[in-house]
Amino acid sequence: MTVPVVVGIIVLILLIAVAFSAVIRARKLALQDGGLSDDELAEFQRMREEGAISEEEYKRLKKIVSQQTVEKVKRGQ
Repeated sequence: MTVPVVVGIIVLILLIAVAFSAVIRARKLALQDGGLSDDELAEFQRMREEGAISEEEYKRLKKIVSQQTVEKVKRGQ
């Protein structure tokens, strides 16, 4: 293998590791304090308007927030 190929593989592995840790961190944050908040939903809406996430992704996140809100109300929080 040539040096550029090895460097490319190392960079790819590092990018995968960073993406993996970001997903794990996002999941942990979503699970803290009962899950996603209305402020986060507003942020997701902004991201949708800017094209950072699709309409389908936004609808899925909105559904999660709605379900978590209903659960909080049922628990009296």
